[in-house]
Amino acid sequence: MADHTAYPSEILDAGASEKSLDRPTSAWVRFFARMVDYGWIYLLLYVLRRYFLGIPHYLFYYFPIEYALFIPIEALFLWCKQATPGKMLLSIRVQHTQGDFSFSRCLRRACKVYFRGVGMGVFLVHFFCLSLSYSRFVQTGRAVWDAEEHFEVHHKIPQSTNILLGIFLFFFFFFFKRYA
Repeated sequence: MADHTAYPSEILDAGASEKSLDRPTSAWVRFFARMVDYGWIYLLLYVLRRYFLGIPHYLFYYFPIEYALFIPIEALFLWCKQATPGKMLLSIRVQHTQGDFSFSRCLRRACKVYFRGVGMGVFLVHFFCLSLSYSRFVQTGRAVWDAEEHFEVHHKIPQSTNILLGIFLFFFFFFFKRYA
């Protein structure tokens, strides 16, 4: 065999393919993806409420309905695409360890996230549930709803443009919700 000289571009390409391998996700990447998902569903519901249904925004102030309405939408995305739009943006995918990727199992997972993960979006309950689920995730490396429903969540390192788009969307949705 002849010796091969490695050029800098070949070394960089080899490192890039190694970074794209699946690995377990971090709690913060998953949280960020979820907030992007809640942002777009909130925007969609706001447009529907304001321009098509005529329902005033203040009726949903104490109970954020976008969290509850996201349950079947999240389950449908997980069942069809194995990721929600926020997860797709950040190269996260959800797999079932036993191969049973049914809609009912995805719906149960989404309900558990709604009640145990985000505390139904209720102000103080929300922070309490997020803190508990974060500490559980740090201790075990899995969210409680993923462990109970036999899901595994993996991600690849997202492209920098996707990260920038996610940050932009996150702040856009945050300020839209705050000042709309």
